[in-house]
Amino acid sequence: MIWVAAGTSEASLLLNKLLPLRVPLIITVVSPYGAEILTKAHQDALQKGDLQIHQGALARTEMESFVEKNKIKAILDLTHPYAQIASENLINLARSKNLSYLRYERPRTPLPASEQLIKVSSWSNCLQHLESAKKGEKIFLATGSRILEQAIPDLLTRQLIPYVRLLPESEPIKRCQELGLNPGQIIAIQGPFTYELNKALYEHSGAQWLITKESGAPGGTIEKIQAALELKMTVLVITRPTIEYPLMTNSFDELLLWVKKTI
Repeated sequence: MIWVAAGTSEASLLLNKLLPLRVPLIITVVSPYGAEILTKAHQDALQKGDLQIHQGALARTEMESFVEKNKIKAILDLTHPYAQIASENLINLARSKNLSYLRYERPRTPLPASEQLIKVSSWSNCLQHLESAKKGEKIFLATGSRILEQAIPDLLTRQLIPYVRLLPESEPIKRCQELGLNPGQIIAIQGPFTYELNKALYEHSGAQWLITKESGAPGGTIEKIQAALELKMTVLVITRPTIEYPLMTNSFDELLLWVKKTI
């Protein structure tokens, strides 16, 4: 059994290429929304028993039980580029259990050169740059929901006004409200987004700042940034964490060759 640890939109595309090989697959996703998307896209494979879907986050000890229960022989790591702890857990698990491991990393997108664009390594670095923001300025967060528990209180404490764009899932929306945001500050919508839609949302919010991540083409990084630069917004881009992967590829073709050799 091959375990596909999913966390990006590439997971469904990869399954379209793997399923014809008739390789036993089990794919894990954290959110119910992600599980719903995969279930709808791959109903035939699920009915035939060629694919299993597990929804829910797995702690390190739970991963060990998961491997034993499902007789995992190899791990394909398709978690999000910023899911550092998840990838490190998978790498350590593969080493301890002597499992084959391959990381698929979506290619990086070259960022435009602009004095308005600043690369930062962490949320703490973002806050250092936001010291120049005036009270009442609006901050558009296009970072995903994981950072919001920390980001929203930090911004509100500095009397800055956050606008959050996230997936239309009930739990993150509820949590944003609990953290102090009103419905007008929460934009719940499924991406990726065009340049035009990004620009319209920025204009609607009246934001002076954009904070986003280096998520690559599937995450619409360039469209987000170009629209913000056009509106003279200051853009803070949180760069990807540095992880030492034992084996990594940016190519689906190389990934498929690895799978064929592994099985």
